[in-house]
Amino acid sequence: MTTHLSGSVRGLEGRPGRVVGLAGGQAVAEMPLGGDGPWALEHEGDIDLVVVQVDGDRIAATTAAPIDGQTVALPPLVALRLLVQSAADNAMLWLDPMHLDGFPDELLWALRIHPGGTIDFHIGAWGLGEPELSLAVQPGTYRLSGGTVALHPGQQGSTVTQVAGPGGAVIEASDGEVVLKISGNSVYDVRLGVTP
Repeated sequence: MTTHLSGSVRGLEGRPGRVVGLAGGQAVAEMPLGGDGPWALEHEGDIDLVVVQVDGDRIAATTAAPIDGQTVALPPLVALRLLVQSAADNAMLWLDPMHLDGFPDELLWALRIHPGGTIDFHIGAWGLGEPELSLAVQPGTYRLSGGTVALHPGQQGSTVTQVAGPGGAVIEASDGEVVLKISGNSVYDVRLGVTP
């Protein structure tokens, strides 16, 4: 039996995203989105759950029952500004949700997986060509990491060493990553240092 589902999505605000159909602990169908509007999934078999996710400079996700014709709305987002100190031109910053308010923790894996089993290493990944990164995220708990990779013995890599949060509280990195609990609009100073 082939399952056909379609509907529409609100809350992408012109950003890229995707709709994923899950069944049996796997992603079985996927459709990329270019903004708000219609979506459709098709799968040879049942679809147990639908996940809608926004990408680009936003991190947010929601789930929906596999009901044809429904409109799925993403949750409200908060502003997150990351001011990066001492970043090399080729540095990267990664932001991965550990918990998203209103999204089941046991389904966070679904934000990384694609049909066929391919996996994204990170949910949010950005090059640091500019010293400021402006994002919009779903409130929750995130792991922030990043830096550069040393490609030969004479080169030194870098990694996140500490983050100063709202009110000046300093969070020291452990193994190049920090945990951020984001509940409202926030600004963090991110420091990168040489990898020992």
